[in-house]
Amino acid sequence: MSMKSFIVTSFLAFLYVLLMLRPEPGLCENWLQYEMARDGSVLSYDKDSIADRTRHIKQVWFKREVSDQGREIVMERMRAQGFLAEGYDKLSHHAILFVINCKERKFKPLSTIDYDVN
Repeated sequence: MSMKSFIVTSFLAFLYVLLMLRPEPGLCENWLQYEMARDGSVLSYDKDSIADRTRHIKQVWFKREVSDQGREIVMERMRAQGFLAEGYDKLSHHAILFVINCKERKFKPLSTIDYDVN
């Protein structure tokens, strides 16, 4: 096996393991509301999804139940950035997987899933 093949195979194996270990938002049902946004959207996190990646790095699913005003804001931002907003008039909520670096007090989204009312 060449070095290039080994690296590609190792990377794909790593991605597979990462995907298998990450909790799915649909399987987590312990949502705790922590804030109401100005637009009326409800912000929650799933207590059961909190996972240690390393000593100082955690990951957790967040959910934003979008209000009517919040839905309009999302659609306006999408259009302003050149994206199609088709179908977002039926947006129900977002589920976002965040990685949080507790030591450096930083966070970033890893995955976002948008759900419609159906």
